[in-house]
Amino acid sequence: MARLDEMIADRMRDAIVRACGAEHADVDPLIRPTQDARYGDFQANVAMSLAKRLGKKPRDVADALVAALDVTGLAATPTIAGPGFVNFRVDDPLIGRLAGHAAADARLGLATTRDPLSVVVDYSGPNVAKDMHVGHLRSSVIGDAIRRKSDTARAITGFMPRSPGRPKGSCNKLGAHSFRRSMMAA
Repeated sequence: MARLDEMIADRMRDAIVRACGAEHADVDPLIRPTQDARYGDFQANVAMSLAKRLGKKPRDVADALVAALDVTGLAATPTIAGPGFVNFRVDDPLIGRLAGHAAADARLGLATTRDPLSVVVDYSGPNVAKDMHVGHLRSSVIGDAIRRKSDTARAITGFMPRSPGRPKGSCNKLGAHSFRRSMMAA
């Protein structure tokens, strides 16, 4: 299933063509999450860049885009703020449907990647020949949290798969210490 910002961008591209002409079909609608939730969920900043191309005021371009925009089943009627920001408030029933689809999917609605990557998380590294302190623990905790997060991402999305034959664990490396001290510890 498509992401909300992509769904809004598709509708905005259609509105750009209807309001401004097919020669502007390649214009990026510039869909972004709003900075302030009072204005909605997403905003389109395209009116400013289109206004320059068309030689019009951004607010007038935004008015034309909203008039040409069909957001049925996607969002409430868009509003215009400031010089020409088109704001969208996504419909609650759509969010519910998307959440239901994601919950029913074993991959939580996330697509697989064609080129999976392996990631090495190198963390910690205290020098065991010196006194330990709480600062050494912080690096270990953060590194292990990143490793666990990547394991979760791997399990859900298939991203960063472990290849057959590769070790299936992690390693918390210890800092520089001599062979003799290693032997004394053993």
